[in-house]
Amino acid sequence: LLAIKKQTMHMFEEISDEVGSSGEEYEMLVTFGPEHYSKLKEIAERTHTPLTVFAKVEKANDGVLFECQNHHF
Repeated sequence: LLAIKKQTMHMFEEISDEVGSSGEEYEMLVTFGPEHYSKLKEIAERTHTPLTVFAKVEKANDGVLFECQNHHF
């Protein structure tokens, strides 16, 4: 979707390829606006759900595309 929407990710936390593309059933890769971060963090803490925020999506000028294999569908 990043390429289709002409966006890139600016990484601020390194994640391994194994973590980034493991695709376990209980893991989700989601996006949300910065205005929702505090509420999501609160919900994650209350439900004992790990939350890892590792990048910011912006219009494509520079940055990286997240290259992961489509091996689950």
